Amino acid sequence: MTRWTGLWIALLAACSGGDGGGSMLPVEVGQMCARNADCSTDLCLAVGRCTASCDEGVVCPESWVCDSLTGAGLVCQCPGDGTEEVCNGIDDDCDGTTDVGAVCPDGLICEAGGCTCPEAERCNGECVDRQTDARHCGACGSACAAGEACQGGTCVLNCTDETTRCGDGCFDLQSDDTHCGGCDQSCSSGAECLAGSCECRADSDLCGADCVDLQTDETHCGACDRACGDSEVCVEGACECEGGTIECGSACVDTQTSTAHCGGCGNACSDIEVCVDGACRIDCRPEEDVCDDTCANLMTDTANCGSCGNGCADDEVCNEGTCRRDCGALTLCDGTCVNTTSNADNCGACGAACGASQRCDDGTCRCNMVGLEVCDGACTSTNTDPFNCGSCGSACGFAQTCVSGECRCDRFDLTVCDGSCVDTDSDARNCGSCGNSCGGEACVGGRCAGSVPAIGDPCELFECGPGDFCLTEGSGFPGGYCTRDCVSSCPSGSLCVAVSDVDSFCLAECGSGCRSGYECLDLDGSSDQVCF
Repeated sequence: MTRWTGLWIALLAACSGGDGGGSMLPVEVGQMCARNADCSTDLCLAVGRCTASCDEGVVCPESWVCDSLTGAGLVCQCPGDGTEEVCNGIDDDCDGTTDVGAVCPDGLICEAGGCTCPEAERCNGECVDRQTDARHCGACGSACAAGEACQGGTCVLNCTDETTRCGDGCFDLQSDDTHCGGCDQSCSSGAECLAGSCECRADSDLCGADCVDLQTDETHCGACDRACGDSEVCVEGACECEGGTIECGSACVDTQTSTAHCGGCGNACSDIEVCVDGACRIDCRPEEDVCDDTCANLMTDTANCGSCGNGCADDEVCNEGTCRRDCGALTLCDGTCVNTTSNADNCGACGAACGASQRCDDGTCRCNMVGLEVCDGACTSTNTDPFNCGSCGSACGFAQTCVSGECRCDRFDLTVCDGSCVDTDSDARNCGSCGNSCGGEACVGGRCAGSVPAIGDPCELFECGPGDFCLTEGSGFPGGYCTRDCVSSCPSGSLCVAVSDVDSFCLAECGSGCRSGYECLDLDGSSDQVCF
């Protein structure tokens, strides 16, 4: 609502502009008065508020009306009774303002002549409780699904009148054993929920806080707190030994396995015996045998080597059930103690002999001649052997030789690519270099047809690229490949070389090698190399 003071400021601005608008009312209009003399206009309304004449187009305060008053003519009159302000869009207390000071119930505000909720509690202009409204649960437009209710701003299962929500489910607290009389109040084993209380079933009795079957419960057998002993079970209210056991003293035992009652009560086995099928036997490990009431490993026992009573001599040991000489740190091979780390006849193991011109080094056969390696038992040079080129078992292909540990083609103009000899000048899968495929185009002179030759590429069959020309023989250089004139700089992979007092050409750097027919030569006074 617009306050009275604000209205007067607006009226003052209109009047001062000289546009012929309504006159400004005296400041005293709306102030309290007891008689006419209390007002500068000499007009005091019966409600105790000052007013003014409105017969010359003067604008009255909001909600006031310009009406005839006996003895005063047209004056601004208040529609209220001059008492307490009410939120109704009317100036009830006649102070010149509407609804200012009006009181609304807790949580509401006065707006547009009525009490309503704050803006933050509205959804689409409607006042809602987002904690309970299923259409706007927790936030505007967040509606709960069918069968759900809004509780605390969260959609939860909407239980019927007969059930209560416990966690994520609805339960009848009068009959549910897990929620008996209240959520999470479970009945004990043997009890059921009746009318909201846990009661023992007909076949059980109450012992303490638990319902138990006195006919089968081993802790309450026949009566509360009458417990059965170890290995006993409760049968029809009486403690009995389990099947396969008998009572020996106060305990139930299995006489087939009990070392204290083996075969019968009181028949105990010795400390090294076990009870098997009701008889005491010496307890040996799986790898041991019984020899004269003791356990022995016939594979390693020098007193029982291979069989009970077969003892070895003082300088012998039992190895795999056979008496042999004790070689200490050495190895017994065919009755002789040898060092398998250096013995050429038993290198690394008994019987593993090294070949001719070989020695045993740290248990491995090695060739006596430097530069040779043992491959498949024989000494060979992996630098030249085509069957072991570079390493043992790495064989070269057909029409190839091994040079410096690498497989190379017998023909100098062929190159090894994926184990086979190919002509990189014409092979479309390896054009110019291994793995460089022309993708369906032909390979001519080491370049794919359709590509522009670069500096150093052959030009007998192709035209050189823009700005380049085909170098002819002369000036001490072979012709037949692309180049260009230069002063100082050339494309990557080539160098500017002076071939005469007036001519300088771009020549290909050697890089990983030169094309067939060209040599890699050093430039004078430089470490650079070019192909020509």
